[in-house]
Amino acid sequence: MIRRVAAIVVLVLVLAGCGSSSKKSAGGGTTGSQAGTSTGSVPPVQSKGGLGKAGSPAQPKTPPVAPNGDVIKIGNFFAFKTASGQLGCAYTKNPTTLRCDTRFATRFTRRPPRCEGEYGHSFEVSPNGHASAICAGDTVLSAAGARTIPYGHAWTIGPYACTNQTTSLTCTNNQGHGFRLSRTQQLLF
Repeated sequence: MIRRVAAIVVLVLVLAGCGSSSKKSAGGGTTGSQAGTSTGSVPPVQSKGGLGKAGSPAQPKTPPVAPNGDVIKIGNFFAFKTASGQLGCAYTKNPTTLRCDTRFATRFTRRPPRCEGEYGHSFEVSPNGHASAICAGDTVLSAAGARTIPYGHAWTIGPYACTNQTTSLTCTNNQGHGFRLSRTQQLLF
């Protein structure tokens, strides 16, 4: 069992190191392999609910689905956070969703009409749809019993696969939709 976990961690670290050179994205800009290293003119993907600072952005290349690591078996609720404490997330069942909140400012600054609560710090993905920035009157950053997920770790929780790296947290659903969140870039796809 220990060898299996060690092999998975090594695989994740090797995969995280792959592709460190820049690549052309679908929108024609240049994107690095680490979140937040975008050097081209293609801004991050905009979700429904308003425009980001850059207006109406082009669609960058969708990040790959996280490799399966540990499978977290849970009931109706599971909370986790990054080691830095800058991102906190919660998986809920009935309805099944994955929501992550940030402690840092994001590019989502234009509050959509009829938005109740705060906007720009909460992101959500369902099992069958794209991720979006949402309005929220609460936060999952301080959820009781939240498990700290170490950097370089990949896992699945329900229909979601997540990878926590020092540069970003990426979570996807079974259809490959989800989000990549970091201090410098928030991608919704």
